[in-house]
Amino acid sequence: MKSKVRLSQCMIVKNEEKNIRRALSWGKDIVKEQIVVDTGSTDRTVEIAKEMGAKVFHFTWIDDFSAAKNYAIDQAKGNWIAFLDADEYLSKEDARKMFLLLEKIEEGKLKQKKPHILRTALADLNMAGKVSAVTQQDRFFQNVPNLRYYNRVHEQIRVPFGQELNIADVSEDITIFHTGYTEKVYLETNKLERNIALLRKEIEKNPEDYGSIEYLGESLEIAGRKEEAEAAYRKVLACGFDQISSKAKISILRSLMGMQVDRTDSINENGSCMQELYEKALQVDEKHPDCDFLMGAWYFKKGGFEECITYIESALNKYDLNQSKLLSYMPHKLEISYTMLVRCYLELQNPAKAVQSAVLSLRLNRYNEIMLNTLLDVLKNESTDETYNFLKKLYNMNDLKDKLLVIKSAKIISFPSLAEKVLSTLSAEEQQWLNE
Repeated sequence: MKSKVRLSQCMIVKNEEKNIRRALSWGKDIVKEQIVVDTGSTDRTVEIAKEMGAKVFHFTWIDDFSAAKNYAIDQAKGNWIAFLDADEYLSKEDARKMFLLLEKIEEGKLKQKKPHILRTALADLNMAGKVSAVTQQDRFFQNVPNLRYYNRVHEQIRVPFGQELNIADVSEDITIFHTGYTEKVYLETNKLERNIALLRKEIEKNPEDYGSIEYLGESLEIAGRKEEAEAAYRKVLACGFDQISSKAKISILRSLMGMQVDRTDSINENGSCMQELYEKALQVDEKHPDCDFLMGAWYFKKGGFEECITYIESALNKYDLNQSKLLSYMPHKLEISYTMLVRCYLELQNPAKAVQSAVLSLRLNRYNEIMLNTLLDVLKNESTDETYNFLKKLYNMNDLKDKLLVIKSAKIISFPSLAEKVLSTLSAEEQQWLNE
């Protein structure tokens, strides 16, 4: 039976030769056509896109992302659109899941009304390829006349004001991966300064566009212009906080709290400010973990170890429950959270809890030498055999790399019997390699 789903993949590009192959590869098995709108590339982007079978169109750049994206949609013939940027992609598995979901929708098998938009998760990847933050985005939607992008920059897909918009949340099942927020990418592409200039134009036209002011603050912060960023955030907080989305509210509060944490010279003077920001965050989304983490980090810097534990454990619990749908950077903060807990528990003379937190940290990254040193320093008064058997739950004692790491750490913290114990497990070949 012929599928009722005709999925058009669309994107706008400029100098994306590093990303364009991957961008056009993930959807090859599920899309009917690939629309690439070039806005002025001077590299091999267009050439590669044509080689891969995409339909390439050209659009004269007019400082308006929505105009370019809407032009791309106008070229699409499918009944569904996948509008991912060149630095975004789905896994092959999630691409298949998405197509099956679209088929289910077209066959009328969903209980809810047919959605205009499918809202997926979006995971930002850092330079190491690890998830640094997770949010939600609207990248898959019906190809219908009124569903278009709005705003010159920080563009959003929506229908004209007053019309009903149906959104299906599939973020627990499908994730888009995004690589474009790393510092290296910003430096290579000059995206930040471009965005800042466009946002200033937008705000000049509409001084009460608090969504654009928030996004300007975000761009300024990433560019390292912290004072300008804070001024933008404070303006929104004072004048337009109720006019922006929950996602933007949390972003502002998190940034302002982070700036307070960074001001170590006034760490004992800004408690009321931190508490006010934190309470605002609870009003926006009491299940969101990031501001709890920042309260914990603030107390850690001022030596409030019991308070730090309270807030960090609250952040970890909220993250584990995963009941907030807003952007969280806790995936990138787990190791530092456990590091703070270990330090706090040691300061409060609670070695059992310190060990527990150290183990959780090492389960995330067992090659964290500083954390392993800390753990062994706490355990060195225990028997060698007990410590060795305990470490076997964390390390593969048949793997030379793991064994050498434990030996090195045991020597650093003066636990010679443990070092000898692990050395005794080396094979003759491993011993010869080590001696050489």
